[in-house]
Amino acid sequence: MPQSRHLKFKLFLAKLALYTERLTYAFFPVLILSFFILGLGLTGMLGLFGSLGSKILVLVLLLLWLRVFFHNLKSFKAPTASDIDSRLESDNSLKHNPLFTLKDRLSEDSSQQKQDMWLIYRKKLESQTERKLRIAPPSPRFSFRDPFALGIFAVLLMIVGFIMAGHNWETRLKTSFFPFGSTESDISASPLTITFTPPSYIRKSPAHYTGPDYEKNIQVPEGTVIKAIYNTPYFKPVLKVDGETIPFTEIDRNTYSAQTELIETTTVKISQLGFARARVKTEIIPDKKP
Repeated sequence: MPQSRHLKFKLFLAKLALYTERLTYAFFPVLILSFFILGLGLTGMLGLFGSLGSKILVLVLLLLWLRVFFHNLKSFKAPTASDIDSRLESDNSLKHNPLFTLKDRLSEDSSQQKQDMWLIYRKKLESQTERKLRIAPPSPRFSFRDPFALGIFAVLLMIVGFIMAGHNWETRLKTSFFPFGSTESDISASPLTITFTPPSYIRKSPAHYTGPDYEKNIQVPEGTVIKAIYNTPYFKPVLKVDGETIPFTEIDRNTYSAQTELIETTTVKISQLGFARARVKTEIIPDKKP
């Protein structure tokens, strides 16, 4: 006698819950390692070791990730029909394994009377069992795989990385994890443009720089005007010059601008949500008397 649709549906939900628990249990280390590696890339830590060092580190992290993935893949075991029945019976505190009993079959040489009695008993047992069945939600056991709660650190590192990267998160990930194919245009692509415009009487062309993640030491004539334009849909940036905060004003949708005149040697810093997006140390070239 085939199983009822209701019972099949409950068995399917129990199977889904078991798969969820076993997959999360098996691949939890892979997930946490992925968060940790993403956090390293988004915060720019992978670039601290220079061009060659970052390439070696990316290869090491890739090999480590593959090793952890395949190690846990081997340890994963798909739930069997017996596991699914046991899960349902355990969730509902059913005694005497009724789901196993429902799968019993009489021998082919059983009399018609025995078959009729078994059919009546089976229908009664199935009806009683179906009414009681409930599906407990999946309960992944993360604590067994992460006794020191390192997963929290990995998740926080990734979140902080996204905040630090801001609008530039795609470029950071690309240059961090694909350093072999990165070009100068990939690295310099940015929503932030900084322009240093010297006084008109000097007859010198403005200098343009891009960020974020930009640091440079430059020399500019006295009286140079610095103008920063930042295109970001997130948080309003701030321009700081020698401790003075100059607010950005919105000149277009998600586009902000700020400018000021440079009189003396100072450090120009552009930050967003407290994180530096660009830092330029300017050395002022004083005007020469005629």
